Amino acid sequence: MKCLTLVSASFLAALASVSSALSQPINPPQQQIALAGSPFAVTTSTDGRWVFASLSGTANGIAIIKQSQGSATLVGVLPTGGGTFGLTVTRDGRYLLDTVQPTGTATSPQGVQFIDIHKAIAGEADAATVGTFSAGQFPRQWALSPDHELLYLTEYFPRPSSDQRGEP
Repeated sequence: MKCLTLVSASFLAALASVSSALSQPINPPQQQIALAGSPFAVTTSTDGRWVFASLSGTANGIAIIKQSQGSATLVGVLPTGGGTFGLTVTRDGRYLLDTVQPTGTATSPQGVQFIDIHKAIAGEADAATVGTFSAGQFPRQWALSPDHELLYLTEYFPRPSSDQRGEP
C-alpha cells in the first residue's frame, strides 16, 4: 500500500512568515495516509481545507482528503477512468484539473479532465464529467499560465521494447 505524507498547513503558513535565510533543520509535524494507488501529484483547494492526490496503478482516481486542525482524513477516491497524474486547482477554486491516461486496452479517457471541486467533495458521481480536453497519446503533467489563458502539456513516451527497436 502506498502512503501520502502530509505536512501541517499551519506549519507551512508559519514557515512562510519566517526569514527565507533559514540555517537550522526543521522537523514539521507529519501524518501518513494509506492510499490504494500510487500517488503522483498533490494539490490543495484554494482555502487549504482539502487535499487532492492523483492515483494510478492499483487504484486510479483522485484521493480526496479533508484537512482539519492537526489531522487529515481520507474522504474517498473519485474515479477518473484511468491513471491520474498532474493536478491543479483553477484560480477561482471551482475546478480541479487532472491529467488522465487510459489503462489496459481502454482508449479513453485521455487528456486533461475538468472536475467540479464542490461535487467531488460532496461525493457526487458526475463530478468528473464536467469535460475532458483530449490531448496527446500519453499526457502526463501540465501547467496553466499565470493568467490561466494557456495550458502547457507534457507527454510521456514509454521506451520501446528491444523487439520494437529492431534489436535482438
